[in-house]
Amino acid sequence: MTKNNSLRKEQAKTVKKLLFLPLLLITLFSIIPLLLMVFYSFTDWDGFSKNLEFVAFDNYGKIFREDNIAAFSTIKYYILSGFFQFFLGLTLSAILFFSNKYKKILLVIFLFPLLLNSVAIGLMFKLFLSPGGMLDNILDILNIVSYTSEDNTIKWIGNQEIVNYTLAFISLWRYTPYSFLLFYSAMNSIDKNILDAAKIDGASKLKLLLRIIIPNIKVTLSIVISMLIVGSISALEIPMIVTAGALNTQTVLMRINEIAFQMRDYGLASVVSIITIVIIVIILVIQKRVLKEFDE
Repeated sequence: MTKNNSLRKEQAKTVKKLLFLPLLLITLFSIIPLLLMVFYSFTDWDGFSKNLEFVAFDNYGKIFREDNIAAFSTIKYYILSGFFQFFLGLTLSAILFFSNKYKKILLVIFLFPLLLNSVAIGLMFKLFLSPGGMLDNILDILNIVSYTSEDNTIKWIGNQEIVNYTLAFISLWRYTPYSFLLFYSAMNSIDKNILDAAKIDGASKLKLLLRIIIPNIKVTLSIVISMLIVGSISALEIPMIVTAGALNTQTVLMRINEIAFQMRDYGLASVVSIITIVIIVIILVIQKRVLKEFDE
């Protein structure tokens, strides 16, 4: 008993030592900044002055201004993009997993967007979708749409009614490989003996996917969904590069950046950040409960 107790004490000391640095970093770079953000949300601090005044809940009332609501309204387009990212990533990973030929070629094609950075992708699509650009010429050559002048072109990134869907599509092309890679890695970690036994019993590829593969990668499914939710709400690079927030394409992070660094209103910027965090937490809690019900 004495040996067991001493061993447990040594293990506890080792665990505490290993956890000290991660907990310190989390405290310094997550917990303390979050508490400071809550504090600043009740002030009128401009980010530079040493003097600040408490304004109670005035900043929280400003969250309902039209420009702030417009920024939050763009979330739905990226949520839609995330929905397609999930199923497209799962489909592509299943295709590659069951493929016997051209695996390396397909892998390169599916992962190609990962080779480019967001700035290059934004500029590439901006040129590709601009009036009179490559897409317009392709549609004209195929006689899908005839362009007699620039006014006749479909303004993919210049029409307020469709520009957010265009940005969501660019986001879909940019980030689907991340979901694909996680799904494909999880599928390859499944015990091959289970799959071989099912194949011997005559299970089709669809049954293997639905009854064996998906149940065995539930953790990865949950992780990908969480990543897509956070990514959808914190979209930044694509709309900033392609439209710079024009035509009601300003996202929440772009709005926070504008309020904090251009308007110099750190109090309101803190409020928008807090509301964003609350939305993410609520959606993740709902997601966890829904997945738990499916497991049951």
